[in-house]
Amino acid sequence: MAGLPLDQAQQRIEQDYPGASVRTAPADIPPSLSSYVISDRVETCSPYAVVLELGTRMPELHDMTLEDATATLAATRVRISFLPQEAGLDWTVVTQNPGAGELIHYDTSADVEVVAPVSPSPSPTPEATPTQGPVAPPPSTVTVPSVEGMDLTQARRTLASADLPLRLHPDSPRAGTVAGQDPAAGSRVARGTMVTVRLAAAKEQEDHGPGASAGATSTIVTGALAVVLVLIVIGFLARGVIRGRPTPPPPREARPRPPSVVYVAHADPAPVVKIRLTERTPRTTWPGVQVEAHADPGRQELRETRR
Repeated sequence: MAGLPLDQAQQRIEQDYPGASVRTAPADIPPSLSSYVISDRVETCSPYAVVLELGTRMPELHDMTLEDATATLAATRVRISFLPQEAGLDWTVVTQNPGAGELIHYDTSADVEVVAPVSPSPSPTPEATPTQGPVAPPPSTVTVPSVEGMDLTQARRTLASADLPLRLHPDSPRAGTVAGQDPAAGSRVARGTMVTVRLAAAKEQEDHGPGASAGATSTIVTGALAVVLVLIVIGFLARGVIRGRPTPPPPREARPRPPSVVYVAHADPAPVVKIRLTERTPRTTWPGVQVEAHADPGRQELRETRR
């Protein structure tokens, strides 16, 4: 909807988004101003809320006096960004940026170039003519000075000293330093020729300046770190695979043999013989009992202890 008048944009929103609420930025634009949509955005979808960025079209200021141009811009809520300190209200506008008819936001500034009115030079008196030499006419061509690297104010003043008005390229950003000029510096042009300059924003200068090499170096370092990280991961994976494999048994020749154990049985040299009488056996009628002592081979046990 960029470029549409405000009333047409509101009608389209009502057709495309029934029941949607519309908010304008800025919100205090009086209906008397001819407002146009510069951009639009949808803030919420349920229900729809649409925000319209409003502006106006730049009026034609060429050949106006500074007083009339200032009043015309003030009526559209636009101001003049820069003026020489010596500029008077009777000075004439020779260039303007944005151009006539271009969209511009409310409460912003526009660039204008003004020149002082040309006062008629007094004619020399007949008595002074013989004593004064012939007056050399001003040169019809001038050398274009170099304004690259300057900001807009410095470039405007430098060109104005050579009687060359400055024009900002329509596709150029509004802030920054001069990155190109047409006609080129050093060329001879007619006095009053318009010099078109193009500004480069700070980010654009960083992209084409020494910072670009630093960005390339950073990319190389990042790639090297990524390669090292991949190698470390591969090493950990390989280590995990090796740990997961069962350890093969040692060869049969390398297995340790158990020590040889010799068991030796020793007899008990002093066996104990006990005879017990029971109540069932009368003491007077003992049967003949013959007791013989034999060596007790003993009981041998081998027990394994862990140390």
